[in-house]
Amino acid sequence: AMRRYVRVSIIALSMNAGLAGICAAQSVVSPELVTDRPDFTESSEVVGHRVIQIESGLTFEQTDDTTRQVTAPQLLVRVGVGQRFELRFAGDGFVSQSVETPAGLERAGGHSDAEIGAKWKFFDQPAVGFDMAVIPFLSLPTASDGFGTSGYDPGFKLTVARELPRGFGLSGNFNAASVTGEAGRAWEREASVSLGR
Repeated sequence: AMRRYVRVSIIALSMNAGLAGICAAQSVVSPELVTDRPDFTESSEVVGHRVIQIESGLTFEQTDDTTRQVTAPQLLVRVGVGQRFELRFAGDGFVSQSVETPAGLERAGGHSDAEIGAKWKFFDQPAVGFDMAVIPFLSLPTASDGFGTSGYDPGFKLTVARELPRGFGLSGNFNAASVTGEAGRAWEREASVSLGR
C-alpha cells in the first residue's frame, strides 16, 4: 500500500537554562536551532549545554483512499547535558484514525506511547568529514488500547549528516527497535535519507 505523508512543524522553541541570572544589557549568542521534529530523519546535532528545546508538529497520513490518520502534537523535549549529550522525552500525543467502509466512516482515537531517550554525538564533520550520533530510547506502554504496544520497547537510531556546498545538507538514519506485538517481540528496522537546503 502506498503511504502519503504531510508533516507540519508547529513549534520549535529553545531556552537556555543558564541565562536566568544574566542582565539584559549583556549580549548572549544562542546556539543555532536544529530541530528533530516532526520529520522522520533525526539530526546529528545536540542542543548544547543547559539548553532546553521544545519541538512539536503534526502528521497527516493517508495509507490508501479509505484510511487516514492525524497525529498531534508530536511533542519532543530535548535537554542539553554537555556539548555532546542530551536527554530526550517524547510522545506523539493524540492519534485520530478514520476508515471509509461500506457501512460508512468509522473513527477511533487515543493517545500514543511515551518515549525516553538520549542523544550522544560522537563524530564531528571538521574532524572526520561528517557528523554522527546515536539515540538510544525506550518506548513506554502508556498508550490507549490499539494505539501503542503493551511492552517496554527498546531501540536506537544511528544518525549521520554532512554539510554540502551552497547551503545544502545530506543526512540519514538507521533505526532499529524491539517491538512488542501479539505474537511476541520482533525487530523493526527503518532507514531514511534526506537532502535539504
